[in-house]
Amino acid sequence: MSRQNSITFTTVLIITMIVLLPPSVVAQDDDLISAPITISLGTVRTELEQIAVQYAINYAKTFSEKDLNTALEEGSLFFTPEINLEGGEKDAFNSVNAKITGSLLLFTKTTVSGVETPNSKFFHSIPFSAGIETSNRFDNYNFLVEAGYVPWFQGWMPQFWKTLFLGAFIQGGYKASVNDPPIDSDASRGGNKDDSSETLDSGLWRLKGRGTFSPTIIIDQKTGAGLGVEGAGDIWYDILNAEIYHSVTATFRVIIGQNRSIDFFYQNGSGAPNFNEGDQFGVKLKIVL
Repeated sequence: MSRQNSITFTTVLIITMIVLLPPSVVAQDDDLISAPITISLGTVRTELEQIAVQYAINYAKTFSEKDLNTALEEGSLFFTPEINLEGGEKDAFNSVNAKITGSLLLFTKTTVSGVETPNSKFFHSIPFSAGIETSNRFDNYNFLVEAGYVPWFQGWMPQFWKTLFLGAFIQGGYKASVNDPPIDSDASRGGNKDDSSETLDSGLWRLKGRGTFSPTIIIDQKTGAGLGVEGAGDIWYDILNAEIYHSVTATFRVIIGQNRSIDFFYQNGSGAPNFNEGDQFGVKLKIVL
């Protein structure tokens, strides 16, 4: 797939997602909160010191009472699609992740006014998923299944700390090659380089840890304007090759209104599937639909 075809394909994919996904998520009810699409567009300075346009699209439903497909005695089980697309011009970091995620939400019960109800202070979340990882050059595909544990803090913590996310996961799968791989002279340069030690047409086994913290301060309650910071880190241990990969992002956020912000960020390491060890930093406009 040539660079021009790759750009064309990616553009079509973005337009398709924007056109097809909103009807299911913009209804005037709780789904506006539980099923957001996050779109960002900005400029970055890449690993090869080039200025490039970068885009990112994320679609993932969050916990909501309407998502609880199966009620258990002391928990709930539900499923949701998740899509993460990141890319850009030149040698910007790029990745495509698409999966179906299930979550088993476990909780204890308490009695309120004589009625037995779930204890909303703390939940145990056991996520599991199946999907694919690739780059926006589509030169190989990682087929993965994943399971993990995420504590979900709620009622007993101040709002400031509710933005803390910690999770541990195990991943297994297969890295498949493409029969007719694309010819691209830039595919192994800068942020496009595949720094993974995972070999083609072989199995994948990883341990993964993830943490994020994104407190905000709202200055104008009427418009929702304010300031925020976000720290996000991922670490993978490649069991078969005894390698460690990472991705760390630090963001300073200027919130300009409800669901809109300008983000100044620095990123070290691209994460899956290329596990590029480079750096990039820039500014982007972020919108949540």
